[in-house]
Amino acid sequence: MESGKRNAQSVHARRRLAQRYGRYMSRSRYEGLVRRVLAGDCVFLERQTHRTSLAAVREGGEWLPLVWDRQRRAVVTFLPAAALDRHRERLERPRAGKAVE
Repeated sequence: MESGKRNAQSVHARRRLAQRYGRYMSRSRYEGLVRRVLAGDCVFLERQTHRTSLAAVREGGEWLPLVWDRQRRAVVTFLPAAALDRHRERLERPRAGKAVE
């Protein structure tokens, strides 16, 4: 069963995605994104706290910055695109074993 906090994080993250990028993400698509992060189909950029990290995923041809909660295995929120400014060079490098769109 899903925890109340994890569910709240899901709702919050999907609202922030709509607010900041004008994109709707269904619950099933959100869960698919979570599976992608768990499978390593993302770039972890920096650790923020003991449990959260800044990461980015490619979605629809653009990088989306997000905060990942590793303990709850959930996206906490999607950040504004400017959150990636200082990591742009790293995101533009091809990753070993991963094709970059």
